[in-house]
Amino acid sequence: MDPEDPDLVVLADGRRIPFETARHAAFDALSIVATNERGRATDVVSEELA
Repeated sequence: MDPEDPDLVVLADGRRIPFETARHAAFDALSIVATNERGRATDVVSEELA
């Protein structure tokens, strides 16, 4: 999810699209990355759904 707009998801290429669009487009992978206040990113989960 996009922290600035919870109705959007961020794709691997950086594009932000509505969650419903991603859900209906049958994306086959999920990745959640948490970024702290210092800008350090940590992978929370990365799974292939197929």
